[in-house]
Amino acid sequence: MSKAYEWPGLLITPGPAIAILGLLLGNLILTLGDVAIKAIGSVSGLFQYLALRQIISLILVYPFWSQLSVSQRQPGVLGIHMVRGHLSLLGGICALYALLHLSLATANVIFYAAPLVTLLLARIWLKQTLTRIQITQVCLGFAGVLIALRPDDIHWAALSALVVAFTLALFNLLTCKMPEDQTMRGMVFWSNLTALPLTAILAIIFWHPIQTNMLLLAFIVSLTTGFYQVIAARAYRSNDAGEIVIAEYSGLLFALLLGVWWFNEPAHWYTLLGILLIILPICWQSLRLWRQRNKPVI
Repeated sequence: MSKAYEWPGLLITPGPAIAILGLLLGNLILTLGDVAIKAIGSVSGLFQYLALRQIISLILVYPFWSQLSVSQRQPGVLGIHMVRGHLSLLGGICALYALLHLSLATANVIFYAAPLVTLLLARIWLKQTLTRIQITQVCLGFAGVLIALRPDDIHWAALSALVVAFTLALFNLLTCKMPEDQTMRGMVFWSNLTALPLTAILAIIFWHPIQTNMLLLAFIVSLTTGFYQVIAARAYRSNDAGEIVIAEYSGLLFALLLGVWWFNEPAHWYTLLGILLIILPICWQSLRLWRQRNKPVI
């Protein structure tokens, strides 16, 4: 039995705390991937970069995928993998464009609208009922995005970041349509494999000589994304998502701090206010669920 630790008014087991620390590390590493894109990325050779990224992801995941049973290695519903793979391709194109033309913090504020979009699409598509807390989160979250972005500053880069949020939301919702025995390894493998033919065709049509920085960027982003997915899968598999989801939004703070430190980007008050409006409702929900789950200390 896990040892419990006292906290003011709570009895806390180490499980959620370790999961939160893991997600903090995962989001820091994921944000470093964004830093790499902004530092050495280029629109020139975009499709070569995406093709290399998919190939490297397949190479990295293949040893783990091959250890699955024969039934688990089957794609299940191949059409869903194809849709998810091509959503990832579209999101990758838009994410690179947004990161190259927006500040790191602004791009990530829009990217992190994905969970809010997921809630709305789940209500429309899956007919899931939204609680008052979730409706409040959606309203405040979108208000935060608008404040951080400012309506008079909306342009193609901002719209590209918004497309990323929608592709991420649809990508995540489509997992609900997967067979129950479909593993994370299988989904990563098949989504990359099914999207690779189109990416390869686009890379050939819009060919640019492969450069060292393009190969390095593809490797860094594949590694950081894969590392985050492993940490997130382990964290959410063994803990209540509502208790630990606040750690996911640490990526916003990492993006703000790394943008200021690495690229000398200004930390505007409206960006800070927008981030707070997105994070605080999630923080309140996580604390509320944590208090409900843990016994009060007498």
